[in-house]
Amino acid sequence: MRRKTPKRSATLIERIMNYYIPEPNSGCWLWEGDKDKRGYPVLAVQTDYKRKMHRIHRVMCEQAHGPLGDLHALHKCDNPYCINPDHLRPGTHQDNMKEAAERARMPRAERHPQTVLNAEKVREIRQSGMTYSQLSKKYGVAVSCIQAVKQRRTWKHVA
Repeated sequence: MRRKTPKRSATLIERIMNYYIPEPNSGCWLWEGDKDKRGYPVLAVQTDYKRKMHRIHRVMCEQAHGPLGDLHALHKCDNPYCINPDHLRPGTHQDNMKEAAERARMPRAERHPQTVLNAEKVREIRQSGMTYSQLSKKYGVAVSCIQAVKQRRTWKHVA
């Protein structure tokens, strides 16, 4: 439940503290304010005729760990709505991608919304004697995609 709307003169942190609810089971502080197009909490702040959008998980991570600079604010809880500083830590883009892969948060193969191939087609490609160019046209994918499948750089899980 939202608390009362803070005064415009309130600090950014004071404003943030009015837009979350604690989730007792996970310990997450769930943001109830605006979110950006990727679903991350944001708060607009008007300063000197400019309106700046602050990503709240970054602000809270900086409160706990200091300036982030080029680093990302990584969620230990995997909940993009969480702004609990205890659930946030600084890390690189590479750290974030590694964690996403380890926790199976990245859609791969058939689960990816833009995939054209499936396990059956991959097996056909690997067994085919056609050229990469011919396979590319047959399956409607780039030659580089066919090459990656044939060299087992992608779809490694398919025998």
